[in-house]
Amino acid sequence: MKKRWIILIVIIMVLLSGCQRSVERKKEQYDPAIKQVLALEKDRIAGEFRLKRENTGIAVYGKGQYLMLYYDPEPDVGAEALYQRNEQGDYDYIPEEDRYDIFDRDEKIFETNDYIENLGIK
Repeated sequence: MKKRWIILIVIIMVLLSGCQRSVERKKEQYDPAIKQVLALEKDRIAGEFRLKRENTGIAVYGKGQYLMLYYDPEPDVGAEALYQRNEQGDYDYIPEEDRYDIFDRDEKIFETNDYIENLGIK
């Protein structure tokens, strides 16, 4: 009986460590893109709000094709920013009035995220 419990615990630990490594790999994979987009957003809002990665929700879609930022510049005020990777591999800000066209055009891409950070649903 004890042997079964030990085997079960070992199996669970192996499965959980595998899941953790997958999250770490995704974070490493998207980290350069996230850093670039955060720097672009800091420049875009220039002094209106001090944007920090640890206080910003980040969602990656389409294997890094789109990055969405969620943050609160003021209490009870939320802001979103969408960035799209261009042909050179850099990211461009998508103005709010153009987002719905992109959401409609690439609807399938936005159905599931590839990586999220600081959104509470990991």
